[in-house]
Amino acid sequence: MNVKNISWISKDASEAIVTVVDNKNFSLNCFSQPCEYYINDKIDCLYTFNVDNIKI
Repeated sequence: MNVKNISWISKDASEAIVTVVDNKNFSLNCFSQPCEYYINDKIDCLYTFNVDNIKI
């Protein structure tokens, strides 16, 4: 998975919505805080909070 886009909510608080894509063109918007990513960075894992029915 790689970072495709970063939409800053607050640079001062280091909060952003990060769009993550895989090699099959699936994408997912994720909240990140602190956001220390750059476009094209590799993401090894994602963590979830208060969600149901997550599938790999």
